[in-house]
Amino acid sequence: MAVRDGYDVWLGNSRGSTYSRDHVTYDPDKGKDRDKYWAFSWQEMGKYDIPAVLDYVTVQTGIEKHAYIGHSQGTTQMFYAAAMPTLKTHIEKRVSVFIALGPVAKVTHANSDWLKLGSNLIGPISTICFYLGFHELLGNNYIVNGVISMVCNTFPTYCKNL
Repeated sequence: MAVRDGYDVWLGNSRGSTYSRDHVTYDPDKGKDRDKYWAFSWQEMGKYDIPAVLDYVTVQTGIEKHAYIGHSQGTTQMFYAAAMPTLKTHIEKRVSVFIALGPVAKVTHANSDWLKLGSNLIGPISTICFYLGFHELLGNNYIVNGVISMVCNTFPTYCKNL
């Protein structure tokens, strides 16, 4: 492991995760604040968050270039940042190598019936949730955790497939 070999390992957290809810201005659970807090896209994460994280690590470590290993959405954000002409020089200055683990693509070859179903329903569900004011999927709260626990204890095979 890199840490055991003496390397710094920094784990970025995308917006909208359980660990990124401490916004300096908006409360993700309250009225108009909630709508403003959740008004972002993966493009904005690529445009603003990737450079900010790279700059933060540079300031903290004093090291100019970093290996960036992204997984899933983290690859999408970096692909976007690296493809933007306005960020090209910045990314080249800060990133020595980019490793894309599980880059976001199609789920055509997925084996899980649940994943196949979800990939077909994500667009309509996303639209419905937006208009109903639901922005967070499976947030870390007692209701979601309780439902997940109950369903997974009752139907462990479904949770495993999901």
